[in-house]
Parts: sequence; C-alpha cells; structure tokens
Amino acid sequence: MTALDTLPIELVAKVTSYLSPQDVKALSCASWFLRHAVLGDLFRTLVIPCPLASTQDLEELIHKYQHLTSAVHLLVSFQPNMEEKPHDGPMPSVWGVAPTDTLKNITQGDILSNVSSFVVEFNGAQFKHGGWWGKSSPWSDPNMPCNIFDSEENWDQTLQQERDVIWRAQYNEVMRAVSINQIITHLKIKNLIPRNASAWETSEWASFLGRLQVLDLGIFGGDDDFLHTKLGFMEFIASLPHFVMRHAWNVSHLSLEASPDGLFGGASASYCIPLPLKEDHFLFLKSLTLKNIMIGPDLVEFLTSRVDCFEELELHDCMCDGPEPEYGPDWDLEPVTWADLWKAIRESNMPLFKVSVVQGKTPPLMWQEGDGEEMEIDEDSVAAARVRKKLEEDRSLVVWRYARVDYKYGWIVDLSDDNVKCFEEGEDQREFVKLLKVIEERDQQQGNWNKR
Repeated sequence: MTALDTLPIELVAKVTSYLSPQDVKALSCASWFLRHAVLGDLFRTLVIPCPLASTQDLEELIHKYQHLTSAVHLLVSFQPNMEEKPHDGPMPSVWGVAPTDTLKNITQGDILSNVSSFVVEFNGAQFKHGGWWGKSSPWSDPNMPCNIFDSEENWDQTLQQERDVIWRAQYNEVMRAVSINQIITHLKIKNLIPRNASAWETSEWASFLGRLQVLDLGIFGGDDDFLHTKLGFMEFIASLPHFVMRHAWNVSHLSLEASPDGLFGGASASYCIPLPLKEDHFLFLKSLTLKNIMIGPDLVEFLTSRVDCFEELELHDCMCDGPEPEYGPDWDLEPVTWADLWKAIRESNMPLFKVSVVQGKTPPLMWQEGDGEEMEIDEDSVAAARVRKKLEEDRSLVVWRYARVDYKYGWIVDLSDDNVKCFEEGEDQREFVKLLKVIEERDQQQGNWNKR
C-alpha cells in the first residue's frame, strides 16, 4: 500500500472510479493519503436505507461531507400489516421512528439542496416475507406478490388501500416527498411497484416530472410470478402514460426496464402489454435505453416520430416476437422483426449517431438452451452447428433474439428455431449493417462540418 501513496492523487481517483463502493471504502482505510484521495468517490453517492432507527450518524456524515455528495440513493423497505385486516391508528412512517425529519427533509430537498440526482430503490423481495400486504382476490395467498397485483384497481380503491394497508401508505409517502423536491433533475426508480399512488394526481407531481432531464424507470416484475399475466400489472403499465410520461416533457435521456417476470412492449398474442410510449411524449428526447423489452409496433411508431433530435438508442436483452406467429386467423397482430425495426429507423432519417445492442448471452440455437437452466446438449442440429461456426469466423455477426410469451403459463419462451432461421436468412443482419453505414456516413459528415 505504501507504493500507492506515491501515486498522483488524480491517478488514484481514476483507479477508484472502477472499484465497487466496498472496495473504495476498504482502500480509504489504508492510509491518510489514500483516504484523502478517494473522499470524492467515497461520498459522491449517499446510500441511505429506509426506515432508519436513528439518524444521528447520517446527520454527522452530512455535516462533514455534504460538499462532496452529488447523488442520493434511497433503499426503501415497507412494513406489512401485522394482522390480516385494515390498519387501525396512525400509519408508521416509511422514514422510521427517529425523532427528527432528516430523511424526509433529504428526500424533499430541504437538506442536501445541492443534490440533483436521486435514486429510489424499492425492496421488491420483501413481499414474500411475513406479514399481511393486502390481497386483491378472495382466493389468493396474501403473502405472494403476484396476488397483490392480481386485480385492477380504480381510484377510490387506491385511496382506500392507502388508508388500510401500511405499505401502500408508505409507498405514497415516498412519492409525495420526492415530488416536493425542487432540485432533482435526474431520477432513477428501481423496482417501481406496479400500483398507483395518490400523490401522482397532484400538481406537485406533474411539476416535478416536468423538471426532470433524465428519467430511468425499472418496473418490478416479481420473482417467477409472471406479473405480465396479471390484470393489475397490465393496468399499471397502461396507466404510466397518464401518470408519468405525459408530464415528463423535458426529459432528454430516458431508460425503461422490464423484467422476465414482468414483460411488456410487444405484439405477442398472449398477454400483450403495449409499450407506454406515445408519439406526443418526450418531444426533446435525445437517447433511449430499453432493457428486457419486447419490441413491437409501438416502439417503431415512437422512434420514427423522433425525427428532430433523437441521437442514441440502446437495447439490452430485448427481443422480437416470432416473425411468423402461428396464432390463427382470429389474431390481429403486427409482429415486428429486427429487420423491420432497423429498416424503419434508417428510413425515418432521424439524426441517430449511436445504436447499441447488448445481449447478456447469445440467444439459444437449440430448444434445450432456452429453458433457463443449463442443459447439456449432446449434439447440435446441423443448422445450429452451422450458425455457431459462422459466429466463430465472423465476430460482427449477431444472433437476433426471438421469443414469445407462453399462452398458458406466461413464461418467456425463446424461439430457437426462429433464431436459427432468421440468422441464416440474414435479413436482420443486413438491415442492421445498412443502419450502421448510414450512422457512419452521418458521423463523417458531422466531422467534416466541424472542421470548417
């Protein structure tokens, strides 16, 4: 460690930017020099669990290091009802039993008023723990999260739930406190619970969203619960344009994340949940990141309406529905292939400068690979072996993922045969290459223009 003390402080700070928070914390304990060097990284993001029994340590930390803090990350857990009945008495605060309002004041922007970046992360796993979280159906197990979101809920029912169920009141308490904050311009919500909050109908909420420049929403999808099969989840996604998207008119960078247990965005006949993006949303959007989204006509329509300022598209572990759905003549579907997406973007003439496709793993070429669990494959099919050989020979080639929601059980079924077929036909790849060529030509033109 003594050798590190001889390094320039700028270099130490650069190294720590690649370390996890725990590693930075450990490094800061090595010497006074290293502690001084990493202070900026160590206290840049203030991670606060909610609720807190005491805020004394938090207040001391803020007093010493608030000038270094540029982001707040709230880890929010809720409290269930202790009995299977409406709560009687004052609602327990989501901030805890501390005698001060420190946590609430941080969230509202009264403390750390220089911090414009906020992360609110809800603990979705807690719904399978003990206690009563409320139930929507008389036959449901109230401790299972899928049952909490089974049924649709009108506005009067939302208000009643916030009067009767502790976690619903606490959820709304967080939303109301955040909406009061006048400073936040960057908001990230992880595990957004698929239930509405009454705070979303206030003028403060609409004004708050209108001040945002960066919005990152990750929707809680359960744990092997397949919430995309539940009416309550479907209704929630359908309500996002009204409660969120239409108000966030100033956002230039948007990220939207689904999960394998709460899929939306596609044209699949089973449990089709449209992407909550409309043509008149986010008129100043420059970049869009989508994760675990089923690509359908809604995305194509939204992107092709962004012809003025849209510059960057990132797709993480996304999928298209099968190019030849076998649902029969009664289904009115518009499945979108990857080639359809790339062609539509290219022909729209939007000022796109970057497109990224990230896959956590190569989409399956054999049905045994798509079961979620690793299965030993004795021998590839002739077509799968041919595809694997081409992938080894040319690293620029991509297996474009096709998947479908199982009509009976709701799980995501990777369509290995379609993956192989579309790869060998090559249309998806050709259209992607054409789009990349257009982007490259635009970059060159922009570079030549800047040299003038």
